[in-house]
Amino acid sequence: MRCVSAGQKVQHWSNTLDTDITFGEDKGIKSYLRVTIRLFSIVVVVVVVVVVVVVVVVVVVVVKVVVVVVVVVLTVVVVVVVVVVVALVVVVAAVIGVVVVVVVVMVVDVALTVPVVLYLIKALN
Repeated sequence: MRCVSAGQKVQHWSNTLDTDITFGEDKGIKSYLRVTIRLFSIVVVVVVVVVVVVVVVVVVVVVKVVVVVVVVVLTVVVVVVVVVVVALVVVVAAVIGVVVVVVVVMVVDVALTVPVVLYLIKALN
């Protein structure tokens, strides 16, 4: 490691920011601290922006997934309700149809049987 005398300029990693660090003087330390604070603030801003973007993307994706799940569940529920209602209507219609047929058959049977019975009663007397 080289020794640096007071007032000598040394090239530093921060030379991309067009700053030179001068050791042994207050100006050099202040410049180093200023560059460090600037770099730290840039890193903090970048990290905050990245975190905000990631959070927004995650929230948007979660909301989309929740909306899709809710729509699918509601669609399934509506389809099941419609199928059950149609099945009940068909069953009720079938029961009503059977009852109507039975009543019609009984009425026709009585209508046909009564004259025959009356004729037989008259014939036997």
